[in-house]
Amino acid sequence: MKIKEMGLAPHVQANAEALEQEFGGVIVWRSGYRDLYPQAKAMAANVLQNRQWIRQTYTRMGRPSFAIGLRLQAWVDAHPEQTDEKTLADALHAELLVIPHGRLISKHSYRIGAAPASLAFDLEPIEHDDKLTAMGQEVWQRILTLPYLDPPPMRREGGLRRWHVQFMPIETSVTV
Repeated sequence: MKIKEMGLAPHVQANAEALEQEFGGVIVWRSGYRDLYPQAKAMAANVLQNRQWIRQTYTRMGRPSFAIGLRLQAWVDAHPEQTDEKTLADALHAELLVIPHGRLISKHSYRIGAAPASLAFDLEPIEHDDKLTAMGQEVWQRILTLPYLDPPPMRREGGLRRWHVQFMPIETSVTV
């Protein structure tokens, strides 16, 4: 995946480009922008690996995604028989569609995570046996210095191995 294909907000793209310029081929991009159905499909794949993934990822108190995450996790909890990715994705998508548009989107962001809003990207971890490699340590330290991080980046998302870097929405473009 290339940065230009990720559909990132300008300040998020500037941060991704800064990482790529500094670390080149070490960075492997996993995701950026998603419409609602691809987001539901990604969530379904994660839920199949960890049935608590939505709770662990989207239900932190005080985050805009809190109530939506609770709703989606309640559906997952109520349907333990759902073990097919497409069926689960369809159901999560249907749940997302019931939520009023205004609660899903705020300025530039969907409120169910930042990826649909182009305010986040995921990277392949630069680790060996769940420990940062020397290069992974350099990249991670650089990520921690990126402007507009919100909340701090995660090396595990809902218990799954991926680096998730999320940014706050801003009104103007940024030079990193």
